[in-house]
Amino acid sequence: MCDQRKENFARMSAILFLIFFLGTAGERASAQEPFSTAGRELANTILARASYPNAISLQVTNASSLSPAEVETAHHTLAAQFTSGHAQIVPPERAVAEIRITLAEDVRGYLWIAEAKHGEEREVAMVRVARAEAGSLPRMAPTISLRKTLLWSQAGSPVLDAALLDKGERLLVLDGSTLSMYRNQQSHWELEQSQPIAHSHPWPRDVRGRLVMAGDHKIEAYLPGKKCTGTANPGVSIECHDSDDPWPISADGKVRGFFGSRNFFIGALAGWKESSIPPFYAATVAPDGSMLLSKGTDGWLRAGENRLSNASGDDMAGIQGDCGNYLLVSAAGDSMTRDSVRLAEMSTGTVIQQVAAAEFPGAVSELWDAADRGSATAVVKDLTSGRYEAYAISLSCR
Repeated sequence: MCDQRKENFARMSAILFLIFFLGTAGERASAQEPFSTAGRELANTILARASYPNAISLQVTNASSLSPAEVETAHHTLAAQFTSGHAQIVPPERAVAEIRITLAEDVRGYLWIAEAKHGEEREVAMVRVARAEAGSLPRMAPTISLRKTLLWSQAGSPVLDAALLDKGERLLVLDGSTLSMYRNQQSHWELEQSQPIAHSHPWPRDVRGRLVMAGDHKIEAYLPGKKCTGTANPGVSIECHDSDDPWPISADGKVRGFFGSRNFFIGALAGWKESSIPPFYAATVAPDGSMLLSKGTDGWLRAGENRLSNASGDDMAGIQGDCGNYLLVSAAGDSMTRDSVRLAEMSTGTVIQQVAAAEFPGAVSELWDAADRGSATAVVKDLTSGRYEAYAISLSCR
Protein backbone atom coordinates (compact mmCIF):
# COMPACT_ATOMS: atom_id res chain seq x y z
CA MET A 1 0.00 0.00 0.00
CA CYS A 2 2.86 2.39 0.88
CA ASP A 3 4.56 1.67 -2.45
CA GLN A 4 1.28 2.28 -4.28
CA ARG A 5 0.88 5.68 -2.58
CA LYS A 6 4.42 6.63 -3.48
CA GLU A 7 3.80 5.62 -7.07
CA ASN A 8 0.55 7.64 -7.21
CA PHE A 9 2.29 10.66 -5.64
CA ALA A 10 5.13 10.42 -8.15
CA ARG A 11 2.67 10.16 -11.01
CA MET A 12 0.68 13.21 -9.93
CA SER A 13 3.89 15.16 -9.30
CA ALA A 14 5.00 14.44 -12.85
CA ILE A 15 1.64 15.59 -14.22
CA LEU A 16 1.68 18.81 -12.18
CA PHE A 17 5.28 19.46 -13.24
CA LEU A 18 4.27 19.14 -16.88
CA ILE A 19 1.19 21.32 -16.46
CA PHE A 20 3.32 24.09 -14.90
CA PHE A 21 6.34 23.99 -17.21
CA LEU A 22 4.86 22.65 -20.44
CA GLY A 23 1.63 24.61 -20.57
CA THR A 24 2.38 25.73 -24.09
CA ALA A 25 3.20 22.23 -25.32
CA GLY A 26 -0.46 21.30 -25.68
CA GLU A 27 -1.73 24.03 -28.02
CA ARG A 28 -5.47 24.60 -27.98
CA ALA A 29 -6.88 22.47 -30.79
CA SER A 30 -8.84 23.86 -33.68
CA ALA A 31 -12.51 24.42 -32.83
CA GLN A 32 -13.43 22.58 -36.02
CA GLU A 33 -11.52 19.36 -35.28
CA PRO A 34 -10.60 19.42 -31.58
CA PHE A 35 -10.57 15.67 -31.01
CA SER A 36 -8.60 14.62 -34.09
CA THR A 37 -6.03 17.40 -33.68
CA ALA A 38 -5.57 16.74 -29.96
CA GLY A 39 -5.52 12.98 -30.45
CA ARG A 40 -2.85 13.20 -33.14
CA GLU A 41 -0.65 15.49 -31.02
CA LEU A 42 -1.02 13.39 -27.89
CA ALA A 43 -0.40 10.08 -29.69
CA ASN A 44 2.69 11.38 -31.49
CA THR A 45 4.13 12.87 -28.29
CA ILE A 46 3.64 9.86 -26.03
CA LEU A 47 4.80 7.37 -28.68
CA ALA A 48 7.99 9.38 -29.17
CA ARG A 49 8.65 9.54 -25.43
CA ALA A 50 8.05 5.78 -25.13
CA SER A 51 10.53 5.08 -27.98
CA TYR A 52 7.81 4.17 -30.50
CA PRO A 53 6.56 0.79 -29.17
CA ASN A 54 5.02 -1.42 -31.85
CA ALA A 55 2.39 -2.94 -29.53
CA ILE A 56 0.43 -1.00 -26.92
CA SER A 57 -2.60 -1.42 -24.69
CA LEU A 58 -4.94 1.56 -24.47
CA GLN A 59 -7.18 2.54 -21.56
CA VAL A 60 -9.27 5.74 -21.64
CA THR A 61 -10.89 7.11 -18.48
CA ASN A 62 -13.29 10.05 -18.42
CA ALA A 63 -12.93 12.53 -15.55
CA SER A 64 -14.57 15.46 -17.35
CA SER A 65 -18.01 16.70 -18.37
CA LEU A 66 -17.78 15.09 -21.81
CA SER A 67 -20.94 13.16 -22.70
CA PRO A 68 -20.83 9.37 -23.19
CA ALA A 69 -21.06 9.88 -26.96
CA GLU A 70 -18.14 12.33 -26.91
CA VAL A 71 -16.08 9.96 -24.77
CA GLU A 72 -16.74 7.19 -27.29
CA THR A 73 -15.70 9.52 -30.13
CA ALA A 74 -12.54 10.54 -28.23
CA HIS A 75 -11.66 6.89 -27.58
CA HIS A 76 -12.06 5.91 -31.24
CA THR A 77 -10.12 9.00 -32.35
CA LEU A 78 -7.23 8.22 -30.01
CA ALA A 79 -7.16 4.58 -31.06
CA ALA A 80 -7.04 5.62 -34.72
CA GLN A 81 -4.20 8.07 -34.10
CA PHE A 82 -2.11 5.50 -32.25
CA THR A 83 -2.72 3.00 -35.02
CA SER A 84 -1.70 5.53 -37.67
CA GLY A 85 1.49 5.97 -35.65
CA HIS A 86 2.31 2.31 -36.42
CA ALA A 87 1.36 1.05 -32.95
CA GLN A 88 -0.89 -2.01 -32.77
CA ILE A 89 -3.45 -2.01 -29.94
CA VAL A 90 -3.32 -5.35 -28.10
CA PRO A 91 -4.32 -6.74 -24.67
CA PRO A 92 -2.10 -5.54 -21.77
CA GLU A 93 -0.36 -8.90 -21.38
CA ARG A 94 0.96 -8.61 -24.96
CA ALA A 95 1.78 -4.91 -24.92
CA VAL A 96 5.27 -3.43 -25.02
CA ALA A 97 3.84 -0.28 -23.44
CA GLU A 98 0.66 0.28 -21.43
CA ILE A 99 -0.92 3.65 -22.22
CA ARG A 100 -3.53 5.18 -19.94
CA ILE A 101 -5.29 8.37 -20.98
CA THR A 102 -7.39 10.51 -18.65
CA LEU A 103 -9.89 12.93 -20.19
CA ALA A 104 -9.73 15.68 -17.56
CA GLU A 105 -10.98 19.25 -17.29
CA ASP A 106 -10.00 22.48 -15.53
CA VAL A 107 -11.11 26.13 -15.63
CA ARG A 108 -9.33 26.62 -18.96
CA GLY A 109 -11.01 23.72 -20.72
CA TYR A 110 -10.46 20.04 -21.43
CA LEU A 111 -7.08 18.48 -20.68
CA TRP A 112 -6.08 15.06 -21.95
CA ILE A 113 -3.26 13.40 -20.01
CA ALA A 114 -1.45 10.30 -21.26
CA GLU A 115 0.81 8.06 -19.21
CA ALA A 116 2.91 5.36 -20.85
CA LYS A 117 4.46 2.55 -18.85
CA HIS A 118 7.12 0.51 -20.63
CA GLY A 119 9.24 -1.69 -18.47
CA GLU A 120 10.32 0.29 -15.43
CA GLU A 121 9.99 3.60 -17.27
CA ARG A 122 7.02 5.95 -17.14
CA GLU A 123 6.38 8.83 -19.51
CA VAL A 124 3.67 11.50 -19.27
CA ALA A 125 2.30 13.85 -21.94
CA MET A 126 -0.69 16.16 -22.12
CA VAL A 127 -2.63 18.27 -24.58
CA ARG A 128 -5.37 20.86 -24.25
CA VAL A 129 -8.58 20.37 -26.20
CA ALA A 130 -10.80 23.25 -27.27
CA ARG A 131 -14.39 23.21 -26.14
CA ALA A 132 -16.76 22.75 -29.05
CA GLU A 133 -18.83 25.76 -27.98
CA ALA A 134 -16.33 28.06 -26.30
CA GLY A 135 -17.88 31.24 -24.95
CA SER A 136 -21.44 29.97 -25.14
CA LEU A 137 -23.72 28.55 -22.49
CA PRO A 138 -22.73 25.13 -21.12
CA ARG A 139 -23.72 22.34 -23.44
CA MET A 140 -26.34 19.91 -22.15
CA ALA A 141 -25.44 16.26 -22.48
CA PRO A 142 -27.92 14.30 -24.62
CA THR A 143 -30.67 12.41 -22.85
CA ILE A 144 -30.40 8.73 -23.72
CA SER A 145 -33.11 6.17 -23.10
CA LEU A 146 -33.74 2.55 -24.03
CA ARG A 147 -36.91 1.74 -25.91
CA LYS A 148 -38.35 -1.78 -26.14
CA THR A 149 -41.01 -2.93 -28.61
CA LEU A 150 -42.78 -6.28 -28.41
CA LEU A 151 -42.38 -8.04 -31.75
CA TRP A 152 -43.83 -11.47 -31.10
CA SER A 153 -45.31 -13.72 -28.41
CA GLN A 154 -46.08 -17.43 -28.57
CA ALA A 155 -46.70 -20.42 -26.35
CA GLY A 156 -45.09 -23.83 -26.80
CA SER A 157 -41.82 -23.93 -28.71
CA PRO A 158 -39.20 -21.45 -27.42
CA VAL A 159 -38.51 -18.45 -29.66
CA LEU A 160 -34.83 -18.32 -30.59
CA ASP A 161 -34.64 -15.16 -32.74
CA ALA A 162 -36.80 -12.78 -34.78
CA ALA A 163 -36.17 -10.26 -37.56
CA LEU A 164 -38.28 -7.54 -39.19
CA LEU A 165 -38.35 -7.31 -42.99
CA ASP A 166 -39.64 -4.83 -45.55
CA LYS A 167 -39.67 -1.84 -43.20
CA GLY A 168 -41.58 -3.74 -40.55
CA GLU A 169 -44.27 -5.15 -42.82
CA ARG A 170 -43.13 -8.74 -42.36
CA LEU A 171 -41.65 -10.66 -39.44
CA LEU A 172 -39.49 -13.80 -39.43
CA VAL A 173 -39.59 -15.94 -36.29
CA LEU A 174 -37.17 -18.78 -35.61
CA ASP A 175 -37.96 -21.40 -32.98
CA GLY A 176 -36.72 -24.91 -32.33
CA SER A 177 -38.97 -26.52 -34.94
CA THR A 178 -39.95 -23.95 -37.57
CA LEU A 179 -39.05 -20.77 -39.41
CA SER A 180 -42.24 -18.76 -39.87
CA MET A 181 -43.13 -15.64 -41.85
CA TYR A 182 -45.84 -13.26 -40.63
CA ARG A 183 -47.34 -10.26 -42.41
CA ASN A 184 -48.63 -7.11 -40.76
CA GLN A 185 -52.38 -6.98 -41.28
CA GLN A 186 -54.12 -4.03 -39.62
CA SER A 187 -51.61 -3.82 -36.78
CA HIS A 188 -51.46 -7.54 -36.00
CA TRP A 189 -49.39 -10.39 -37.37
CA GLU A 190 -50.98 -13.04 -39.58
CA LEU A 191 -49.13 -16.22 -40.52
CA GLU A 192 -48.08 -16.17 -44.15
CA GLN A 193 -45.89 -19.27 -44.32
CA SER A 194 -44.14 -21.71 -42.02
CA GLN A 195 -41.39 -24.14 -42.90
CA PRO A 196 -40.30 -26.95 -40.55
CA ILE A 197 -36.68 -27.39 -39.51
CA ALA A 198 -35.87 -31.09 -39.41
CA HIS A 199 -33.16 -32.36 -37.09
CA SER A 200 -32.07 -35.92 -36.45
CA HIS A 201 -30.58 -35.31 -33.00
CA PRO A 202 -32.29 -33.84 -29.93
CA TRP A 203 -31.55 -30.19 -29.26
CA PRO A 204 -29.63 -29.25 -26.11
CA ARG A 205 -31.83 -28.41 -23.13
CA ASP A 206 -31.13 -24.68 -23.51
CA VAL A 207 -31.31 -24.58 -27.29
CA ARG A 208 -30.14 -21.39 -28.98
CA GLY A 209 -30.53 -20.11 -32.53
CA ARG A 210 -29.39 -17.20 -34.67
CA LEU A 211 -31.28 -15.64 -37.58
CA VAL A 212 -29.26 -13.57 -40.06
CA MET A 213 -30.51 -11.54 -43.01
CA ALA A 214 -27.72 -11.51 -45.59
CA GLY A 215 -29.21 -8.96 -48.00
CA ASP A 216 -31.64 -9.34 -50.92
CA HIS A 217 -33.93 -11.31 -48.58
CA LYS A 218 -31.33 -14.05 -48.17
CA ILE A 219 -31.68 -16.00 -44.92
CA GLU A 220 -29.15 -17.80 -42.78
CA ALA A 221 -30.37 -19.63 -39.69
CA TYR A 222 -28.01 -21.29 -37.22
CA LEU A 223 -28.91 -23.90 -34.62
CA PRO A 224 -26.64 -26.30 -32.70
CA GLY A 225 -25.04 -28.57 -35.32
CA LYS A 226 -27.25 -27.24 -38.12
CA LYS A 227 -27.28 -24.44 -40.69
CA CYS A 228 -30.19 -23.36 -42.88
CA THR A 229 -29.96 -21.12 -45.94
CA GLY A 230 -32.63 -19.75 -48.24
CA THR A 231 -34.68 -16.70 -49.17
CA ALA A 232 -37.64 -14.79 -47.78
CA ASN A 233 -39.00 -13.37 -51.02
CA PRO A 234 -41.71 -13.92 -52.06
CA GLY A 235 -42.13 -16.64 -49.42
CA VAL A 236 -39.86 -18.58 -47.09
CA SER A 237 -37.70 -21.15 -48.81
CA ILE A 238 -34.88 -22.76 -46.85
CA GLU A 239 -32.72 -25.86 -46.89
CA CYS A 240 -31.14 -27.19 -43.71
CA HIS A 241 -28.19 -29.52 -43.29
CA ASP A 242 -25.90 -30.73 -40.52
CA SER A 243 -23.06 -28.28 -40.11
CA ASP A 244 -20.39 -27.12 -37.69
CA ASP A 245 -19.88 -23.81 -39.53
CA PRO A 246 -19.15 -20.87 -37.21
CA TRP A 247 -21.98 -18.49 -36.33
CA PRO A 248 -21.84 -14.77 -37.28
CA ILE A 249 -20.70 -12.47 -34.45
CA SER A 250 -19.99 -9.13 -36.11
CA ALA A 251 -22.84 -7.17 -37.69
CA ASP A 252 -21.36 -7.66 -41.16
CA GLY A 253 -20.92 -11.39 -40.57
CA LYS A 254 -17.17 -11.35 -41.24
CA VAL A 255 -16.20 -12.35 -37.70
CA ARG A 256 -17.60 -15.70 -36.63
CA GLY A 257 -17.46 -17.96 -33.61
CA PHE A 258 -17.72 -21.73 -33.30
CA PHE A 259 -20.70 -22.91 -31.27
CA GLY A 260 -20.33 -25.84 -28.91
CA SER A 261 -22.55 -28.82 -28.18
CA ARG A 262 -24.23 -26.99 -25.27
CA ASN A 263 -25.38 -23.37 -25.19
CA PHE A 264 -22.19 -21.34 -25.56
CA PHE A 265 -19.38 -20.57 -28.01
CA ILE A 266 -16.20 -22.55 -27.40
CA GLY A 267 -13.93 -19.54 -28.03
CA ALA A 268 -12.50 -20.49 -31.45
CA LEU A 269 -12.89 -17.63 -33.95
CA ALA A 270 -12.78 -17.13 -37.71
CA GLY A 271 -12.16 -13.80 -39.45
CA TRP A 272 -10.56 -12.13 -36.42
CA LYS A 273 -6.93 -11.26 -35.64
CA GLU A 274 -6.92 -13.68 -32.69
CA SER A 275 -7.89 -17.26 -33.42
CA SER A 276 -9.38 -17.87 -29.99
CA ILE A 277 -10.56 -16.21 -26.78
CA PRO A 278 -12.04 -17.71 -23.58
CA PRO A 279 -15.42 -19.48 -24.08
CA PHE A 280 -18.35 -17.05 -24.20
CA TYR A 281 -22.14 -16.77 -24.33
CA ALA A 282 -22.33 -13.66 -26.51
CA ALA A 283 -20.01 -11.33 -28.42
CA THR A 284 -19.98 -8.28 -30.66
CA VAL A 285 -17.41 -6.32 -32.65
CA ALA A 286 -17.01 -2.54 -32.27
CA PRO A 287 -18.22 -0.62 -35.37
CA ASP A 288 -14.68 0.55 -36.16
CA GLY A 289 -13.36 -3.02 -35.87
CA SER A 290 -10.97 -2.04 -33.07
CA MET A 291 -12.02 -4.67 -30.57
CA LEU A 292 -14.11 -7.78 -30.02
CA LEU A 293 -16.15 -7.80 -26.83
CA SER A 294 -17.48 -11.01 -25.31
CA LYS A 295 -19.40 -12.18 -22.26
CA GLY A 296 -17.47 -15.19 -20.99
CA THR A 297 -18.91 -18.31 -19.45
CA ASP A 298 -16.99 -17.32 -16.31
CA GLY A 299 -19.00 -14.10 -16.02
CA TRP A 300 -16.31 -11.70 -17.29
CA LEU A 301 -16.99 -9.10 -19.95
CA ARG A 302 -13.82 -8.97 -22.06
CA ALA A 303 -12.23 -6.95 -24.83
CA GLY A 304 -10.31 -9.74 -26.54
CA GLU A 305 -8.69 -11.52 -23.61
CA ASN A 306 -8.58 -8.39 -21.44
CA ARG A 307 -11.09 -8.42 -18.56
CA LEU A 308 -13.32 -5.34 -18.27
CA SER A 309 -16.02 -6.14 -15.70
CA ASN A 310 -17.81 -9.01 -14.01
CA ALA A 311 -21.61 -8.85 -13.86
CA SER A 312 -24.31 -11.45 -13.26
CA GLY A 313 -26.03 -11.47 -16.66
CA ASP A 314 -24.92 -13.81 -19.46
CA ASP A 315 -26.04 -11.82 -22.51
CA MET A 316 -24.82 -8.72 -24.29
CA ALA A 317 -25.06 -7.07 -27.70
CA GLY A 318 -23.80 -3.98 -29.48
CA ILE A 319 -26.11 -1.11 -30.37
CA GLN A 320 -25.62 2.14 -32.27
CA GLY A 321 -27.56 5.40 -32.25
CA ASP A 322 -27.20 9.12 -32.79
CA CYS A 323 -25.68 9.29 -29.29
CA GLY A 324 -22.84 6.88 -30.11
CA ASN A 325 -21.95 3.20 -29.84
CA TYR A 326 -22.80 1.23 -26.72
CA LEU A 327 -23.29 -2.21 -25.23
CA LEU A 328 -26.52 -3.73 -24.01
CA VAL A 329 -25.96 -6.03 -21.02
CA SER A 330 -28.46 -8.25 -19.23
CA ALA A 331 -28.69 -8.28 -15.45
CA ALA A 332 -30.15 -11.60 -14.30
CA GLY A 333 -28.15 -14.77 -13.97
CA ASP A 334 -31.18 -16.88 -13.00
CA SER A 335 -33.79 -18.15 -15.47
CA MET A 336 -36.49 -17.77 -12.78
CA THR A 337 -35.83 -14.05 -12.23
CA ARG A 338 -37.30 -11.02 -13.95
CA ASP A 339 -34.55 -9.49 -16.00
CA SER A 340 -33.46 -6.07 -17.24
CA VAL A 341 -31.11 -4.79 -19.92
CA ARG A 342 -28.77 -1.90 -19.15
CA LEU A 343 -26.76 0.43 -21.37
CA ALA A 344 -22.97 0.31 -20.92
CA GLU A 345 -19.92 2.06 -22.34
CA MET A 346 -18.50 0.05 -25.21
CA SER A 347 -14.87 0.85 -24.38
CA THR A 348 -15.02 -0.14 -20.70
CA GLY A 349 -18.21 -2.16 -20.16
CA THR A 350 -19.22 0.28 -17.40
CA VAL A 351 -22.99 0.48 -16.94
CA ILE A 352 -24.35 4.01 -17.46
CA GLN A 353 -26.41 4.49 -14.32
CA GLN A 354 -28.14 7.64 -15.64
CA VAL A 355 -29.92 5.59 -18.32
CA ALA A 356 -32.92 3.66 -17.02
CA ALA A 357 -32.89 -0.09 -17.62
CA ALA A 358 -35.33 -1.81 -19.96
CA GLU A 359 -37.34 -4.15 -17.72
CA PHE A 360 -38.62 -7.55 -18.85
CA PRO A 361 -41.15 -10.06 -17.43
CA GLY A 362 -38.59 -12.87 -17.31
CA ALA A 363 -34.95 -13.75 -17.87
CA VAL A 364 -33.38 -12.72 -21.18
CA SER A 365 -32.34 -15.93 -22.95
CA GLU A 366 -31.10 -14.33 -26.19
CA LEU A 367 -29.70 -10.89 -27.00
CA TRP A 368 -28.56 -10.44 -30.60
CA ASP A 369 -27.46 -7.22 -32.33
CA ALA A 370 -29.08 -6.44 -35.66
CA ALA A 371 -27.23 -6.18 -38.97
CA ASP A 372 -27.75 -2.40 -39.09
CA ARG A 373 -26.56 -2.11 -35.44
CA GLY A 374 -29.46 0.29 -34.79
CA SER A 375 -31.34 -2.22 -32.63
CA ALA A 376 -31.02 -5.54 -30.83
CA THR A 377 -33.38 -8.48 -30.39
CA ALA A 378 -34.10 -9.78 -26.89
CA VAL A 379 -35.93 -13.07 -26.26
CA VAL A 380 -37.66 -13.58 -22.92
CA LYS A 381 -39.87 -16.20 -21.30
CA ASP A 382 -42.65 -14.44 -19.41
CA LEU A 383 -42.65 -15.88 -15.88
CA THR A 384 -46.37 -15.19 -15.43
CA SER A 385 -47.86 -16.40 -18.72
CA GLY A 386 -45.15 -18.89 -19.70
CA ARG A 387 -45.12 -17.43 -23.21
CA TYR A 388 -41.97 -16.74 -25.21
CA GLU A 389 -41.59 -13.14 -26.35
CA ALA A 390 -39.25 -11.35 -28.74
CA TYR A 391 -38.54 -7.63 -28.28
CA ALA A 392 -36.68 -5.04 -30.33
CA ILE A 393 -34.48 -2.72 -28.23
CA SER A 394 -33.42 0.64 -29.65
CA LEU A 395 -31.82 3.88 -28.46
CA SER A 396 -33.62 7.20 -28.13
CA CYS A 397 -31.35 10.26 -28.01
CA ARG A 398 -32.52 13.86 -27.60
